[in-house]
Amino acid sequence: MRKPFSPISIKKESKRTTRVSFFYRTFASMMKHLLILSFLFLHITTGYSQQSDLQRNDVLKGTVTANGKIIPALFSVWRMREGEPYGYVRIGSDTYGQPAIDTTTVGTIVIPEEITGPDGRSYHVKAIARQAFAHCRHITEVVIHNRLTHIGDQAFLGCESLTHLSLPASTEVIYPCAFRDCPKLNVIQVNCHRLPDVYSDIFDRHTMEHGTLFIPYGTSALYSDSQVWGLFRHRFELVE
Repeated sequence: MRKPFSPISIKKESKRTTRVSFFYRTFASMMKHLLILSFLFLHITTGYSQQSDLQRNDVLKGTVTANGKIIPALFSVWRMREGEPYGYVRIGSDTYGQPAIDTTTVGTIVIPEEITGPDGRSYHVKAIARQAFAHCRHITEVVIHNRLTHIGDQAFLGCESLTHLSLPASTEVIYPCAFRDCPKLNVIQVNCHRLPDVYSDIFDRHTMEHGTLFIPYGTSALYSDSQVWGLFRHRFELVE
């Protein structure tokens, strides 16, 4: 014959049930957090693997603004940043004779600060590739943002209608013949307080003899000693 439960045995059973319930709640909570962490890890690693699929010189599609209208343009991977959700691209490709835009484009071109890649990540536009705008005979001005650091060789070769050029303070290197055969280029503004590395043949002699160079206030001596900028006959400091 079974003995009836005593109050003491009921209390022990209640404590045992409470401990089991607490264990299951704790286990369920741990599994929930583990699933969340696994999802985040998978998301991050998948994103990085997508980024790593892009290799240097891979061509990407983007846009620029021409006279207020958005037009297609070619970009290419320039440098990748390991472990970062973005990389660097240049407008244009590394292939000679492949312009970044339609060479019949007219007017002012505005280069964007960044584009979105096929992996959904942002890519900062840090350079202008060689011959990116070569023989774009109808562009009159190119607006370059203050993140861009490199301008490739022959980047604007043969831009016969180019009249104004403004180089941002971020400019670090300008490669050979970047602005050769630009007969109408007569206003150049350089916003660099530290001289960029330049080659001696980036401009035509006609541009240096007849064009006007505007430089930052207080940098006249610095630019006068330059083997390139010092050859401009007409140099003026910008008033701050």
